[in-house]
Amino acid sequence: DIGISGYRDIGISGYLVCSCPRAPTTHDPRLTTGTQISPLRFAMLALASSGVLLSAAGMVAVLYAQMKRGWGSAGPASDPKQLLPVALTSCGWAALYYAFLFSQSAATFYTFLEGRKKKKSGDDGKAPSFGEVKYGGKGTKLNLSMNRTVGNFIEQSIVFLAALWMHAIFVDVQTAVKVGWTWIAIRSIYPLVFYIGGFSVFLCTIPAYVCVWYLLGCVVMLAFYRF
Repeated sequence: DIGISGYRDIGISGYLVCSCPRAPTTHDPRLTTGTQISPLRFAMLALASSGVLLSAAGMVAVLYAQMKRGWGSAGPASDPKQLLPVALTSCGWAALYYAFLFSQSAATFYTFLEGRKKKKSGDDGKAPSFGEVKYGGKGTKLNLSMNRTVGNFIEQSIVFLAALWMHAIFVDVQTAVKVGWTWIAIRSIYPLVFYIGGFSVFLCTIPAYVCVWYLLGCVVMLAFYRF
């Protein structure tokens, strides 16, 4: 017989247990609010990654066509058909450009999903939104590398394409094509050397500058000695 005092103690204990806040369980919606990962995000990451692979495959196909057709004729182009190798080189440039663009998008989606995954696993701190990763400077070193890769590629491409076509039209088609593909190959390693950091980026930028300066220099020299 527990008596009246026993019932009173049991009642007080039960009240304390029921009134105390409980720790959220793994199924508590408060734990997962803002951390749900939409299947659309995974689909976009897969789409961007597929774009990288397709662009790389396109570059290989263009290079194969270039090697099969030849590097072009020696001397300046005297017929529009002689500029087809230069057009193929420009297609190779376009393939690399889109490979970098898709890689930039893939890096953004990857960082966003990783942030959500860490938050969901219990890490402290607020997971950045997709907009913050892409536009708000909340990305990682991978995002910085791809952003600078795209930016630097666009900055250098205007002069490169102009030099490529001027050299082919006025100086030598074959040399323009070979130097053009050399420039493309050099530029393809920019994401890697930028990610490594330090002076390694010069392994890409300086040889690329030499290619462009050579193409332009020959045009300028021709202007001095021929006209």
